[in-house]
Amino acid sequence: MSYENNSRSSACAEDFGVDVGVSGETNQVSLQSALNFGGYVTLTQPGAYAVASDDFVVPDNTVFFQGPGVTFTVGGV
Repeated sequence: MSYENNSRSSACAEDFGVDVGVSGETNQVSLQSALNFGGYVTLTQPGAYAVASDDFVVPDNTVFFQGPGVTFTVGGV
């Protein structure tokens, strides 16, 4: 299913709990929940976000936009 045919609008990953001040496990679950919501998902607040791993699944009906200054760390790296 292409994004253009998606009936959902957009979502901010931050609204799902993604934050620079939380654990990698929390960000992992929160970001995957935002991606599963579908549509156009953004993460635009600059910062280094800890995540538990780099194996996110981006569904076919989802576009993920990572804004300038947004980086991810896995295990502090």
